[in-house]
Amino acid sequence: NETFAIHAITTVSGQATVYEAYNIHTDERVAIKLFNDSDKNETVREAFNRELKILTETIPEHEFILEILDWG
Repeated sequence: NETFAIHAITTVSGQATVYEAYNIHTDERVAIKLFNDSDKNETVREAFNRELKILTETIPEHEFILEILDWG
């Protein structure tokens, strides 16, 4: 996928790494969160999907949560 250009690592934890990136087509600044070994851990994937569901329901009402563009 050549949609995003990684600029910097912003956060590293035992569970995931968050990157600052740019959408090369729209020049928008984005954050990309990649879970460590998430493809091997169903529990992590389920927790992330629950988090995304809550965030997408909260976004219109919360001034500090940015729009979620994609996940998978």
